[in-house]
Amino acid sequence: MLTRSGDGTRFVTAWEQRVPAFFPNVTYELCHLVDKSIPGLGFYRYKLLRSDTLTASEGLVILESMGDGATQLTEYGFFNVCPNPIPAVMVWRKSVRGALVAIMAIKLRAENPDWSYERIAIEGERVAVGAAGRIDECVNGRHSRPLQYEADLLPKPFP
Repeated sequence: MLTRSGDGTRFVTAWEQRVPAFFPNVTYELCHLVDKSIPGLGFYRYKLLRSDTLTASEGLVILESMGDGATQLTEYGFFNVCPNPIPAVMVWRKSVRGALVAIMAIKLRAENPDWSYERIAIEGERVAVGAAGRIDECVNGRHSRPLQYEADLLPKPFP
């Protein structure tokens, strides 16, 4: 985490995704907005703040308590990368897998607040390994769409 607002509802994170061979790693920063004002319901909105390789990365994660220690997680997200010599399918596969691990970390932390970050990372990775076939289905069925959004609906960066 790079910065955090005083009330903890907004923060900026830095990420680095390893890229194979001699290509440079993908680095980027995301701005997050958190809303936990409704008991049993949490909203996490993220938006690309800066990157040299991504042109967009935005999404919304909704966590809803289902009782008995279960959490329903709904996620909507998209990203777009700058043209580069790496095959698009490789970028998509690594990105979808990375998104799954990150989303599972949010879900696992909500359901197991006493777990260490190391255990959450291990469990998230285990889920991603088990979902390899579903990740391939997602990557193979991807569609490109032009970016269109209302800038005033996005979380604003903060100092």
